[in-house]
Amino acid sequence: MDLNRALESHVRELSLPRGRRVGQPGHAPPQEYLLGQMRAVGLEPFLDPGFEITYQLHGQRFANLVGRIRGTEKALPPKASPSGGPPE
Repeated sequence: MDLNRALESHVRELSLPRGRRVGQPGHAPPQEYLLGQMRAVGLEPFLDPGFEITYQLHGQRFANLVGRIRGTEKALPPKASPSGGPPE
């Protein structure tokens, strides 16, 4: 599959008209899709036991999905670069 088709496939999967509001049924399918894609490209969970780093804001539970690729410098600790949530 060429890059354009691959990207289009991902966009279609993530933008299906099921709704994506946190806590609603439409939120879980894209999260599972992203987790599957992270595993497929060989990412490891940033923290044990999984890829989710959860937090609460205004009584609502949120999760950032964070993976890592091990570097060659074993002495360096893993570092996250968060893209959309309060915790690091």
